[in-house]
This record gives sequence, C-alpha cells and structure tokens, in this order.
Amino acid sequence: MADEPGPRLGTVYRVELLRRLGVDGATGTVVDVGGRDGRWLARMGGTLVVVDPEPVRAADAVSYVNGSADALPLRDHTADVVYSLDVIEHTPDEHAALREMVRVMRPGGRLVITTPSDGMRVFPGLSQSWLDGKWGHDRVRGFSRTHLESLLRAEGLDVDVRPLAFRVFRTLYFPLRALWGISHQAGTAVVRAVAAVDARFPWGPHGALLVEAQSRRR
Repeated sequence: MADEPGPRLGTVYRVELLRRLGVDGATGTVVDVGGRDGRWLARMGGTLVVVDPEPVRAADAVSYVNGSADALPLRDHTADVVYSLDVIEHTPDEHAALREMVRVMRPGGRLVITTPSDGMRVFPGLSQSWLDGKWGHDRVRGFSRTHLESLLRAEGLDVDVRPLAFRVFRTLYFPLRALWGISHQAGTAVVRAVAAVDARFPWGPHGALLVEAQSRRR
C-alpha cells in the first residue's frame, strides 16, 4: 500500500455533505468500493471493509482489500450496506461495477452511490473539459439519472436517484483549490463550511447524483 498522502479536497467536502444529509450511519457489514483511505467508513459501526486497487491504510477499524469495482474479491450476499462514492465514472464499464456491488449485497441490503452528473459544470464553465482530464473522467464526465435508474432496476433493486447541486462548491472550486494548496488546515475548515451551506439546499442540476437503492428481501 502507498503511504497515506492525507485527505483530498473533494473527499473532505463529500464526506461532510453526505453526513449532513444523513447518508452515513450504517451498521453491520459495510463495504466501501473504491474507498481508498477508509475515512468515510471510520466512524461507522460493524465490520468495515474498503476495496480499492490502491488502498491507503488510514483507520485501524477498517479492513483494506486490494481489488477492483468490476471484480470484487468478496463472497455473494455478504454486505448489509455498500457505498461507492465517485467511483463508477472511473470504471471501464459502470454496468459491470454495479452488477458486482449488487452481487455482494444481502437481501434487503442497501447501496449508496455518488457520481458526477453528465451535466456537471464548475465555474467558470470553460474550465470543465480541463477538469474532466484532471479528475480522470476520461471515459465519461458523468451519468444521467435515467441511465443509472435503468441499470439498477434491471438488477432487481428499488432505486431513488436525486441530483446534488453542489452550488457553492462548484462556484468556489478554484479558490478552494488554491486555499487547499496553501494550508490544508484552513482549507479543511472552509470546505466543511461550504458543505454545510450546500447541505441546506442540496438538490439541483449541474452537480452530482446521489443514488440510494435497496435489494428486495427474499
């Protein structure tokens, strides 16, 4: 495993926003696909597992497993909750990755995914193509709501897909990035404050998608 390089700006924002929206708090066997450092899982209860091609050990309570989203090294029906935050846009085939996540879910299990929308726009808009390359969105920028709903319903899940606006974060992204480069401490404080504001008015276009799905009990 690589040495821990510290938290990323986008990770700090996303974790703070999703916690304020009540998406955390899972218990049982909880798997984070592409979770890298395990910071998202670290405050949850139960058996916590990160699966990542290059995991970074940052939390004693978390087990780290080398693996990819489209070939999870986990048995069928082992997870009560599966998280995958801003991962599927980096995979060669989102359908294969989603199918694997569904495979490891127990009956009645829960799946939570975030991913950029296909209409993602950071201010100024002319910077978006450059950012797509910087963020590794080489295959796709993001996905449509209907596409993800269709894929997961085909796997037999009940699905709710909502648009996360990221209004303040998208508007102030470049100043936040500059501050982050100067001081992680100051940057973390400001990014968390931005997430708190965005959590008050979370829904809208040009940001990301929050996917919450549940498998049907057998």
